[in-house]
Amino acid sequence: AARKMSMLVETFTSKAGCTQRAGRAGRVSEGVCFRLFTRRKWEKQMLSHQEPEIRRTGLEYLILQLKLFPLPSTSASKAEKVLTAEEALFLAIQPPPVESIRTSVTFLRKVGALEHGKDEKLTPLGRHLAKLPIGNVQVGKMVLLSAIFGCVSPIATIAAMLGAKSPFVSPNDKREEANAKRDEFKTAKSD
Repeated sequence: AARKMSMLVETFTSKAGCTQRAGRAGRVSEGVCFRLFTRRKWEKQMLSHQEPEIRRTGLEYLILQLKLFPLPSTSASKAEKVLTAEEALFLAIQPPPVESIRTSVTFLRKVGALEHGKDEKLTPLGRHLAKLPIGNVQVGKMVLLSAIFGCVSPIATIAAMLGAKSPFVSPNDKREEANAKRDEFKTAKSD
């Protein structure tokens, strides 16, 4: 969490997701649904419903999107007051925790994407970050700055690697093949 990097974590689905999936088996023709987990996992460990994504992911990119396309306040006078991130996210069906919103706003200010102050206005950097199709604000800033400093190619490679799994982990079913490929790169002076 200190690095503010999003990672895809593999988890079991919820009971509701399993029930929905079972309903699809047999919708068009006869079908069978196999559940590859134990009854104990189903009864004791699986959640009844999945936690909404807005409550389990970083909010920085979402806040930038909200600021790029601001929602007018319903209590606004003719001055067209715009909702803060906290006010806008509280309109969600299941809003994220207040502390998560505040932490994300503070982080966006530190990165230079939001102005300091109550308005939470986008800075020019924040406006560009909000338009990038990169969900991680730090990686987006790195890519933007690489264009300014003329080093796009190596930074694009680094950005792509940050979003991928480690190249040093080999899949179980192809371990021998991976070891053979790795051995091709060994030299007498390497470790």
